[in-house]
Amino acid sequence: MPSEITIGNFRYNGFYGTELENILRRLGRDTIAITGVATNVCCGSTARDGAMRDFKVIFLSDCNAAFTSEEHESTLENFSKHFGLVMDSKTFMDRARTSVSRRKVG
Repeated sequence: MPSEITIGNFRYNGFYGTELENILRRLGRDTIAITGVATNVCCGSTARDGAMRDFKVIFLSDCNAAFTSEEHESTLENFSKHFGLVMDSKTFMDRARTSVSRRKVG
């Protein structure tokens, strides 16, 4: 899409050596949702770094994949214990819709 922001990166972390944090801050975003491959490598690195940069981070459990189910599950478990929230995409979308509805009413 022409208006879509694209950020290229060459490391296992979406923040490292990119303008991602600056773009998110400029847009007034304080929350990021993590999706992609691999849960335990690129996604996990970006998610943890986002938390260290004071973003609220949501790891979407059914929108990530790893090479084994054990790697996937252990990464999500570790993240939920120490860094942020883990939820499935349906829960995420339900919460997002509720949040938008509240803002329209308030």
